[in-house]
Amino acid sequence: MSDTHTRATARGIVPSAMIDEATRAARAAEREARRKANQERWANDPANANHTRLQRQAAVTPAIEAEAKGDSNGSNSLQRMRDIMSDAGAPLYRRLDAAECVLTFELGPGAAAGADPDTIAATSYRFLRAAADAPETPEALKFRALKSIITVENTRAQVKNTTVEYMAKRELLVNLVNSERQRLYRQAGCWRRVVESGSDWALSLNDDFDWLPGWPGTWQWPASEFAAPLEQASRERNEAFRAQLRAVRAKNRVDDWERLLGENAA
Repeated sequence: MSDTHTRATARGIVPSAMIDEATRAARAAEREARRKANQERWANDPANANHTRLQRQAAVTPAIEAEAKGDSNGSNSLQRMRDIMSDAGAPLYRRLDAAECVLTFELGPGAAAGADPDTIAATSYRFLRAAADAPETPEALKFRALKSIITVENTRAQVKNTTVEYMAKRELLVNLVNSERQRLYRQAGCWRRVVESGSDWALSLNDDFDWLPGWPGTWQWPASEFAAPLEQASRERNEAFRAQLRAVRAKNRVDDWERLLGENAA
């Protein structure tokens, strides 16, 4: 800094360079203040379509019931999500956020496996269905609810198909086992006697029994796991499969069907 600049400053005379810098800073601060004021004013302006949409979503709290209870194995954070979903006073968009998080758990392979298809995500499903059907629900939120509903319904359909196939193959195995037992009764000449005795000789779908190794397998027939022994003309291979069928027996009751083979022939 020159001596002249120093003396001028000491006498209260502000150099033009310093005036320009101060002016620029003041004007920049003023522009920033105006910018922030305009942003705030626009954010709250009803003419702002985005603001109007968000405000409408935040205000939507239709009377949609949702249960907060769920699987006892769920974590604390999962239960908190269920609490948000069931909070009728919370904005609907936030409840839908929570429902989508809950569905991630409820539709997982571990949660859906072995469950009654109609009970999978039942609580979340009822909430989503009500949200999608409520006339006051904004279109965007209805769309979100319907997307989640489709996910639930697809999962339920997959589980139902699996259950149907499982039961059909279980029934097929029961019929094969009973056919082999009946064949032996007829071969021994005691079939009529067995029928007349009213003995509980047949395996039932309600019985608890072990699957054959590799069963139920595919729907190919002969089943791929047994194709070789069934398709071979070898009597020994066919007998091996029949022996497997004879070995299947009920575990929840006395299943001594072989005893009847010694009954008097009819």
